[in-house]
Amino acid sequence: MQKWVFLFATLGILSCNSGYFHFTINISMFLNSDIQGDGREYLREIENILNGITGKREVSGNICTIEISKTSTKIIDNFSEEESIVNTTDLKKLIEEWIAIKNIR
Repeated sequence: MQKWVFLFATLGILSCNSGYFHFTINISMFLNSDIQGDGREYLREIENILNGITGKREVSGNICTIEISKTSTKIIDNFSEEESIVNTTDLKKLIEEWIAIKNIR
């Protein structure tokens, strides 16, 4: 499954239990540029929000800014200002899969 998630993320498509979602290129850019190393900063922020420890947060990376809330996360390309909105729980799963794939290569 991890190889498929990598392919889907590269193409801007995510497969998950609730079906297929099509995203703009922002998802791929976010994963490729801003999820460096182990991605702990992003996962920690998302988990804190999902667990009710903190409220909405904004985190900026190399190329994208993400605005995280409990239900959805907006991914903004800092250069073109294009936006994508993704379910926060789905984004957390995608980041975890992305990190696992990067660690395999």
